[in-house]
Amino acid sequence: MKIAIAGAGAMGCRFGYMLLEAGHDVTLIDGWQEHVDAIRSKGLFVETETTQKYYP
Repeated sequence: MKIAIAGAGAMGCRFGYMLLEAGHDVTLIDGWQEHVDAIRSKGLFVETETTQKYYP
């Protein structure tokens, strides 16, 4: 399923990575250009109790 999440803050990114891990096609949308540029260039870094991973 294709899912768009408006707001790539802490919660939007968390929901996005969980949906991505479940096999969905996720797009994050955010109005803060510096944040968007950082995610585009470095990917999204997610750290949980059991894993650390970058999502492109």
